[in-house]
Amino acid sequence: MVGNASLSITLSVLPGKSHSWLFHSTYCNHMTPHSSLFSKLEPAPHPVNIRIANSSTMHGNSLGFVSTSNILVPRVFHILDISYNLFSMGQLA
Repeated sequence: MVGNASLSITLSVLPGKSHSWLFHSTYCNHMTPHSSLFSKLEPAPHPVNIRIANSSTMHGNSLGFVSTSNILVPRVFHILDISYNLFSMGQLA
């Protein structure tokens, strides 16, 4: 990779759902705008604020588990304003 380029790949990991997830190396937390994906969702003990490229900020005040019969992902922030489901490669490691 050159300069500040980062790698992201799209992989659908939730069978039967129309939502794909992006694996990305620069995000610190897993995030989704879709409340229907959560099996458990509670207020976050430490809300997250995300500054995006246009200098606006998005907020994540809820945290929970995304689960299907094939996968359980803890500590996923519910952020209404994002456009994609995001997996943090750092959080997975």
